[in-house]
Parts: sequence; C-alpha cells; structure tokens
Amino acid sequence: MYKRVAFALVLLGSMALFAWTVRRFARMVLAGKPEPRFDRLGERIGSILTFFFGQRKVVEKAELPSRRLQWFVKAVGSKYHFFIFWGFMIITVGTTELIVQGLFPSFNLTMVMGTRLAMWTWTAIDWSNL
Repeated sequence: MYKRVAFALVLLGSMALFAWTVRRFARMVLAGKPEPRFDRLGERIGSILTFFFGQRKVVEKAELPSRRLQWFVKAVGSKYHFFIFWGFMIITVGTTELIVQGLFPSFNLTMVMGTRLAMWTWTAIDWSNL
C-alpha cells in the first residue's frame, strides 16, 4: 500500500511538472498572431495523417551518409524510421498500461479494449520490444 501511495505522489509530481511545461509553451503559442485554424479542416487532417502518422518528411529524405553498402542505403534510405516511430507508439501503450497498474494493480488492457484486441496489442508490444 505504501508503495502505491509513493508511486502516486511521484506520478502526481511528474504530471505537475509536465503541466507547468505545457503551460509555458501554451503561453508562447497564444502570444502569437491569431490565425483561423478551422478552415480547410479536411486538408489539415490529411496533412496530419501523412506527415505525422505516415512520417512522410522523414521517409522521403533518403540522403544518409554511408561508406559501405551505398546501394543499400539508397534503396532503404530513412524508411526504417517509419517502423521505429510506430514501434515506439506501440510501446507507449504498454508503458501506459504499466503506469496505470502502478496505481491499480488489477488493471489490464482487456478492461479497455476487450480480450482479442488486447492480445493483439500485447503481441505487437512484444514484437516492438525486440
């Protein structure tokens, strides 16, 4: 029980520091000139899907320095970054599960996702940790 309380206090402290940092950044952003952000909504969502989730800018820049296997580097380029990014996104789901389990030990992903999707998620987390 004491460990859980200590973990909750540390977690609360780290969340407070994170909120303080977000507040500082938000103040800088809000100090800027107002701009209409809800125009071209479909185009904006499309760019998020391509540039953030699809990692388009990173994948299309394939200029990596290499002394050996230059043909391989040109063929693969930085496309591996896409898989590294998504591996970390999947691992973050597992990390979040562990943090919640620190407060509520009986929690697991089946409570949120259902058994089948949780099993697939755990498999993806295991593969991403290789």
